[in-house]
Amino acid sequence: MEKKGYRPRIAQWAFTYQRKDFRHDVIAGFTVGSMLAPQAMAYALLAGLPPETGLYASILPALAYALFGSSRQLAVGPVAIMSLLTASAVGTVAQEGESSYAEAAALLALMIGAFHILMAIGRLDFLTRFLSHSVLVGFVAGAAIITGLSQTSHLLGIRTARKSRLLDMGGELIRHLSEMHFLTFLIGVLAIAGLILLKKRAPHLPGALIVTAASAALIGVAKLEEQGVRTVGNMPEGFPSFSLPTFHTGLMADLLPSAIIITLISFMESSAISNVFARRHGYQVHQTQELTGLGAANLVSGIVGGFPVSGGFARSAVTDDAGARTLGSSLVSAAVVTAVLLFFTSLLAPLPNAALSAIVIVSVSKLVDIKELRHIAKIDSKDFATALITLFTTLFLGVELGLLIGVIIGFFRRSPGVQVPEHSPATPDTALSSPHPQNPGNPTETVPSTAAAPQQNPQQTSQPVAH
Repeated sequence: MEKKGYRPRIAQWAFTYQRKDFRHDVIAGFTVGSMLAPQAMAYALLAGLPPETGLYASILPALAYALFGSSRQLAVGPVAIMSLLTASAVGTVAQEGESSYAEAAALLALMIGAFHILMAIGRLDFLTRFLSHSVLVGFVAGAAIITGLSQTSHLLGIRTARKSRLLDMGGELIRHLSEMHFLTFLIGVLAIAGLILLKKRAPHLPGALIVTAASAALIGVAKLEEQGVRTVGNMPEGFPSFSLPTFHTGLMADLLPSAIIITLISFMESSAISNVFARRHGYQVHQTQELTGLGAANLVSGIVGGFPVSGGFARSAVTDDAGARTLGSSLVSAAVVTAVLLFFTSLLAPLPNAALSAIVIVSVSKLVDIKELRHIAKIDSKDFATALITLFTTLFLGVELGLLIGVIIGFFRRSPGVQVPEHSPATPDTALSSPHPQNPGNPTETVPSTAAAPQQNPQQTSQPVAH
């Protein structure tokens, strides 16, 4: 759904904003902001970075997208898959916990931002069509399993070396299992149970915020930190200094393959989400603006010491369900996270790492989409085989190599006569959400896939991967 011409949303919004939209935007902004703060900290932990970097990556990058993007509902910020890919890429060139690790993550965000801008200039959005739906279903399922396993060390209260392959991770956990800290494990299990219960019984409440606040209060009152429960500890208040990371040519060369892969996944994911909501509300998105918006968001994230960001389905769905009508809701949600960063970081010091890990685990649990795998198997057995190969290579060979193998197989699976959809289905980001996007006016009505068409061919399936 491409629209000619380039008109940044801020230019449209500033001159057409109506007073009646203010209340809706404020409510949506506060709702998303309360969800974003604890999620962002959890995804920073997943990326191997300090929790505050998640907050850094949630404020100005979201505003940068609002200035240049074209979607009214897309919420840009830290997401699970991007965090996992960041950890996988940066973990090969730097040691987690060292300043060089954070600098490499920021450099990766800058590179990804630059690639998005180059794709916008060259109108290269068609490149995402090489990522077929079956490849993405398998990749996201494998990445979700790896993501969940990567958080078990925090959940168990043990220290393990960061690994990116299933067997290596399993071996690390087995070797250190005897060191499990029971209180930490109990807090993690209770946090998972609380998140699931709140999602089922009170889906409109900010479950992540409630669970993190309750767990932090428990640690502070009972002084469980003195009994060995690990917490996020003291975080610096206020904004970080604005600076560019050092551009080491060797480091950039090492990060280059990962930057290209993450760029394609980020755009495909965000494009699918923005098209879902554009079709729901009857407006058009401009792919060049989407690339520019994502590029600006990642460039800003790199400058403020963040890490790669993308559009997330969970927060986008919450934004829409809460009634957001303009980018004003993004300004409010950014203000909420800014307030946390400026005034409330001291209250987050007793927040246990196990609670943040619980947020990640529950969020990615729905990404192993068995229903969609069965659907693919019914449509085309070769597509199903492609999805399974991608899934298992992601598990046993690593996320990047697994995706690369899946893309190669998917490329050779395409026949010259196959019609490629304008927008391939993608993987809306992780959520404590239903398996498929729903119409807020009718909870039983699912939104059509961004690539749904009256006639399907063996290379297409009818539903996007839930995320």
